[in-house]
Amino acid sequence: MDALRWAIDNLITSSSTLLFLIHVFPETRFIPYPLGRLTREKASQEQVESFMSQEREKRRTLLLKFLHACSASKVKVETILVESDSVAKAIQDLITILNIKKLVLGIDKSNARKAAVIKGNSVPELIMRSSAAEMCVVKVICQGREISMEEAMMLNSPSKSPIAQRPRKDQPVDPFACICFISKPKTNS
Repeated sequence: MDALRWAIDNLITSSSTLLFLIHVFPETRFIPYPLGRLTREKASQEQVESFMSQEREKRRTLLLKFLHACSASKVKVETILVESDSVAKAIQDLITILNIKKLVLGIDKSNARKAAVIKGNSVPELIMRSSAAEMCVVKVICQGREISMEEAMMLNSPSKSPIAQRPRKDQPVDPFACICFISKPKTNS
């Protein structure tokens, strides 16, 4: 929510600006079962439909808070839900497809710390190193303020030097709940 508020306060320049609110969620491979989990293929159609319905309702409830904030600020908004196990790749694809010029990524301080210490690369780092980042300006927001990637790395582990904190390239992480970005307004040429 802090990233959304920051984007609304700092990047919305006109009533024609359209803000996309995206939520990337993991692919559903397992369905909860009273005795554990079943693979999606082994679960009955009824079990799959019931679980998917519950998950859609959770996403709807989560996104309603963000949509209400946009509505209260009189911001045009569209939501995009993407099922993917790679948040960074999903966003990189959307940058290209939607011609995104400004991307705002919200990062939680505790998740940023866990991401660097435990797994390696964070989503902002993966996106900023990609060719998609050349198409847009990427802003990382933590606790309502813009931070640099060096600051994000310091949040991850203040006891290590920035060089020692550099994550390995082969370990992507998803420390985000929701991500918002703004597309370039279409002009008639």
